[in-house]
Amino acid sequence: MRLFTRLFPGLKVSTDQGRRDVRALMTAVAGISYRLVDASLKLMIIPLATHLLGIEKYGIWLTANSILSLLMVSDFGIGSGLINLVGGAAARGDTRSVRSFTATAYIAFSVLALFLIIAVGGLSRAAILPHWLGI
Repeated sequence: MRLFTRLFPGLKVSTDQGRRDVRALMTAVAGISYRLVDASLKLMIIPLATHLLGIEKYGIWLTANSILSLLMVSDFGIGSGLINLVGGAAARGDTRSVRSFTATAYIAFSVLALFLIIAVGGLSRAAILPHWLGI
């Protein structure tokens, strides 16, 4: 906090608004720093990976990572639905419903993960997979 108040002397950390501004500034600096480190690491890893794996295996690795990234983002609305339901139940003070919704979401995620494991296992053994991927 002292660093930010020295860099930005106009921030008044004695008020609630000033403390929120400092926290928002710290969050922005952390986010930008993360993006810079992430981009520079990717720029260093790509030549190393292509050298160690070869172009074809690197392409397969990149495809697998892209598919996993898409799967991580798409939780089929379970997370958003859980947030809405838990927020409503918590506002009413209904802890039993909160537990029930959370347990149901865990079960749904477990079933989804089991389905994905079975699908990936089945596709990894399928003879048509190399044709689909063009390898």
